[in-house]
Amino acid sequence: MVCQTDKFLSQMVALSPSDGYYSLMETDALKRYSVLEVVLLAIFALGLALSQVVVKVRSRMVLDEPVELPWAGIAAPLPLGGSWETAGGWRFERSDNAFVLLARLRAPRREMNVRWRYALCDEPTDPEAAMRQRAEAAGGQFLPLGTISGAVEMYFGRIVAPTESGEDFLVGIAPLELGRRLELHITYRGDPDVAENAFRAMTAAVAYEHPELLAAGVERMRRFVDEYIGRPLAENEQTEAAFLIKDAANRPLGYAIHRVFAFEDGDNGGHRRVTRRQFEAAGGIYAESDLWLDGAEGGFTWTTQIWPPRSSQPRRAELRTGAAGRIAVQANAERPRMLQRTPMLLPDIFLSALAGAMAAAEDPEIVIDVLEGSGYVVPVRLSRIDPDTSPVQSEQPMIIIRADYLSGPDTFIDFVFDASARPVGRLEQQPRRSVRLWEATSPQRLQVLFQDRFEPHGRQNTRSDIL
Repeated sequence: MVCQTDKFLSQMVALSPSDGYYSLMETDALKRYSVLEVVLLAIFALGLALSQVVVKVRSRMVLDEPVELPWAGIAAPLPLGGSWETAGGWRFERSDNAFVLLARLRAPRREMNVRWRYALCDEPTDPEAAMRQRAEAAGGQFLPLGTISGAVEMYFGRIVAPTESGEDFLVGIAPLELGRRLELHITYRGDPDVAENAFRAMTAAVAYEHPELLAAGVERMRRFVDEYIGRPLAENEQTEAAFLIKDAANRPLGYAIHRVFAFEDGDNGGHRRVTRRQFEAAGGIYAESDLWLDGAEGGFTWTTQIWPPRSSQPRRAELRTGAAGRIAVQANAERPRMLQRTPMLLPDIFLSALAGAMAAAEDPEIVIDVLEGSGYVVPVRLSRIDPDTSPVQSEQPMIIIRADYLSGPDTFIDFVFDASARPVGRLEQQPRRSVRLWEATSPQRLQVLFQDRFEPHGRQNTRSDIL
């Protein structure tokens, strides 16, 4: 009996807290705690995964078909459905020398504005440098986010700047051919990941192809410069064209006179002075435009003055070409600006001459940039059209070159030539304005018709006035 008791006690001692029984209890407890931690970790991971899915679903954007700007070779998408609103197709902003495509989102706790910009003649600044300049101008900081590659290669980043509404900005720039540039601006308030995903999705969906009409415009401009502007000057060369401006009822509205004076300068290619004088009786507006062209360098200085009704002081703009193809614009009614001269840019004072060259050569359709005397640029499509499709009516054979201003609908000039490509007039069409007809005539007839309103602010621009 004693032996069994001792044996039992010895077994109890063997199960002391330092080994057996308590060690087994601790192991079970640890196992239970480990399982609980794994379950909690799994629940956390599942929640995190679900939140990521929710973010992706919220940030996933449905895009409409890219909106084309056909003559430019570009098409850009906009968001579709939900709370998104769009402003229609591409719209020309004259003061910005650009086409824009707009959309906006108005939703609870989220706002976003999308602005595509197709720039015609911005200075060719490096994209990153351009965005840093914009950030500095806004008193903010530019944070680069990299490059998105696709049909175009767009460098983009975030601009963080203090604003009253608490908005942030995403900006991207993609240089294109022939001096063009595509930009995407997104202004947003809310989740930055949603805005960035939207930016990436829209950029990836851009379509771009080589702009054939612009390329044809570059080639035609090269030949025009060689044949017309760059050709050797005849001694004392001088030409003049006068037009009576009428309405559809044949009533006089005003006049226009174009003159070209040439100056020989030895081996330097000489200079030309091109002038235009125009008067519109209905508004009482008189305008003078003088362009001095360097035949060797192709540079120019162009001054335009417009006298509004009952005003002795004109609105004045001066355009001057400089280094690297830049054009400085100085006007007394606005701040100085800089433009970049594109390879298909033409001052509008030469537009009728280019139309005449196309009438004589039977050229195909082209698109060029027309520079106005005010310093703004408008893309124009030039093409020979069937005379039966023009409002101009004549029993004589005609050649008509139409200049479609791509800045808006129903804005064009039909330049009219006889069968030998000599100018006989033009027709001007603009929205919300009656048709105006230009009839070729003589300065003497215009002086009889308009008397003291015939070139009232300028001299008669005879050669003796200039020399």
